[in-house]
Amino acid sequence: RRLRILSFWLLVGASAAQLRITSPVHFGFSKVYDPASILATVMVALAALIVPHVWCRYLCPWREAIAWAGKHSVRRLETDPALCTQCGRCESVCGVDAVVNAVGIIGQTAAQRFDVLHTLAPQALFAAAHAQGVRRVVQISAQGADGSAFSPYHLSKRAADDALRALPLQGWVLRPGLVFGPGGGSQTLFMRLARLPRIPVVGDGMQEIQPVYVGDVAATVLQCLHSPGPGQTLDLVRPDPVTFAQWLHTLRSLQGLAPTTLVHLPWALAHSAAWVLGPWWPLAHADNLRMLRQGHRVDASVWLRFLGRLPTQVCSEHLQARAPALDGLEQ
Repeated sequence: RRLRILSFWLLVGASAAQLRITSPVHFGFSKVYDPASILATVMVALAALIVPHVWCRYLCPWREAIAWAGKHSVRRLETDPALCTQCGRCESVCGVDAVVNAVGIIGQTAAQRFDVLHTLAPQALFAAAHAQGVRRVVQISAQGADGSAFSPYHLSKRAADDALRALPLQGWVLRPGLVFGPGGGSQTLFMRLARLPRIPVVGDGMQEIQPVYVGDVAATVLQCLHSPGPGQTLDLVRPDPVTFAQWLHTLRSLQGLAPTTLVHLPWALAHSAAWVLGPWWPLAHADNLRMLRQGHRVDASVWLRFLGRLPTQVCSEHLQARAPALDGLEQ
């Protein structure tokens, strides 16, 4: 912002002193041939290939003037004190270039509700982004939040996805499958189960899942933020599903443990345990058992074409405290 203000006052001062101005603005609107301004235009265009919106974000002298005029316009967005909840979301998106919503819970508690965190808050965030002129929004949803959704978890996610698609924005809806990577709550649980002398599974353990590496999710988000095309809905899953039992066997092998057998738990017993543990442990909620039992399989081809490569295969590095593949994504 300081660079834009400096650029503005340099142009004003140069104009007042009747000095020739060298800038892309002068090249675009002046009838006088000015090689220096042409060179400045070329340099800004080349810089934009490396830093998106470099002129608008850092150098444009008129952005500050227009912003000042907009704040004092007779027609402007105003807050209705009777409806404002003081959430601060409109202020949080003011002046930003893109919004990424990654809020999600696997189960409800008294303080955390699906309708608030998955639906109402994202809808307010997307509306605020639209009102503030933020054109690019990435919504991290979940596999199964489509026409087949039946659980409160998936339905609340789908409601936010639909709200984003209805807005005139470059909206990206990403629906990852079971995400694995360092620090994940579900992976920590599954790794513990895989270390037991015999691995417990519900039913026959043949429920299909399509795990995806957290680094691939992060890489996709970054690609969405730099993509010039329209927003899409992408299913971020491995193309070849594995069964839940196979996944636990894989996690056991990657921990350097010898193969073992399975213990098959009846569904009735699992639902009884969920009824007892669900209120205290959201991951053990009965709805999560229903989602596991029904299963869900999607086509990954659209996402893989967009990503431009095959998904990352699970390896022992993904069980460490930090995955090396994430290091290059921090910038």
